[in-house]
Amino acid sequence: WSVEAVKLSENRFLGFVKDITESKKALETIENNDKYFRALVENNEGIITVLDENLKTLFRSTSSERITGYSKQELTEISDSEYFHPDYIEYVNQKMKETFENPGVLNPIQFQVKHKKGHYIWIKGVLTNLLSEDGVRLIIANLRDITESKIAQDKIEQSEKRFRALVENNDG
Repeated sequence: WSVEAVKLSENRFLGFVKDITESKKALETIENNDKYFRALVENNEGIITVLDENLKTLFRSTSSERITGYSKQELTEISDSEYFHPDYIEYVNQKMKETFENPGVLNPIQFQVKHKKGHYIWIKGVLTNLLSEDGVRLIIANLRDITESKIAQDKIEQSEKRFRALVENNDG
């Protein structure tokens, strides 16, 4: 072996070690980013659901179970007619159609679903069609439980109606 051949081999080896080190660092960064974003998604107050172009659920945040009572597995087994309030099945289908037809547009939605315990809860959020986005190609639903605020709003409206009726019927 000549000195030049040894130096060339040594440089190749060092370059190889450097490539492995950089690849390992890049992989660690990707893994840390994955953990970071998973923690953000899994520990939020709302429900994040990711669907493919066939409306197959690819991901549903764990908060969904806390809000609806249904596990991820149970949600795959329940029919729309068992889950959605009957008054909202057609509405939800129409909103999904609108979402498909309007890529990139935030499509607001509000409806009721049956909680696993049997009562209905109010859900509000946005649907976004990102199917045409390179590297994404998904439909994202960001939803939250608004049951308490909806009940409070309904009570206020009922109170206002009663007050208005009293004023209108007052012979004063």
